[in-house]
Amino acid sequence: MQGVSDHTEDRRKTAQKRGMTWTTPPSAGPRLRTLRERVLQAIVFELTGIALFAPVYAVVTGRGTAEGAWLLAALTLVCLAATPLHNAVYDRIALARTGRTACQRGPRARVCHAISLEVTLAVVELPVMMGLGGHTLAETLMLNVGLTVLFVGWTALFYFVWDKLRPVGAPPRTRQRRATQARKLTPPQRMVVPSG
Repeated sequence: MQGVSDHTEDRRKTAQKRGMTWTTPPSAGPRLRTLRERVLQAIVFELTGIALFAPVYAVVTGRGTAEGAWLLAALTLVCLAATPLHNAVYDRIALARTGRTACQRGPRARVCHAISLEVTLAVVELPVMMGLGGHTLAETLMLNVGLTVLFVGWTALFYFVWDKLRPVGAPPRTRQRRATQARKLTPPQRMVVPSG
């Protein structure tokens, strides 16, 4: 069995044969999202979810859109605490089992992630929906199933788009944009003011 350094050396030689440069340090493994990225991801996900599904809640329950938005906002706060934790645990387990990061997931793995997240959130949301929404347990379960079905689809779509727009390990777009703009700009010209 080859040692880790032998395997790394083989990969380096293969890269050189193909005319590529070996840039990954031997000790560096696959990167995961930072806590900051996860929090941003969760905030964007939840805010867009409220905008999409508050009107649906209002139609289904016969209550106002504002009431639906407030309940969904409360559920969002619960989800904002639970989602980054769930995703961090899920990503670590998935990386250990498959060797793939979040942005390398295939369609089946994305569906599994979405179902796992929504089931976790459904359990956490029950007390909030009953307390703040004033729903019975049966109503809460039915609403939760409906919201879960809607959000499973939304979750799969959202994270697919997010991973394409912000892949793991890519520098933030603002830094890329600033660097590109800086290269395009020429040094400022000195203005000569004629003395009069």
